[in-house]
Amino acid sequence: MINLFGYRVSWSQLAWIGHRASGLGVLFYLFLHIVETSTVLFGPDVYNAAVGIFRNLPFRLLEILLMAAPVYQALKGIRVIANGLWPGSARSS
Repeated sequence: MINLFGYRVSWSQLAWIGHRASGLGVLFYLFLHIVETSTVLFGPDVYNAAVGIFRNLPFRLLEILLMAAPVYQALKGIRVIANGLWPGSARSS
C-alpha cells in the first residue's frame, strides 16, 4: 500500500488509474491530430500556424509521454492475456 495524498492506494489501483489516464491521453491526441490535420482545408498559412503550435517544448515533452502510453497499454494487455491463459499465475493478495 502507498500513502498518496492521505489515501492508502494499492499498486493495482495505481495501475488502473495509469491505464485509464494513458487511454484518455491517446484518445485526446487522436482528436487533436484530427483537428490539426483538418486545418489544411483552410489553406497553407492556417495549417503552418497550427503545426507551429506543436513545435514548442511543452508539446515535445507531451510527445514523449505519448510514445510511452501505447507501450504501457500493450504491456498491460499482455499481462491480462497471460492471466487469462494461465489463471494460476495471478497473485491474489
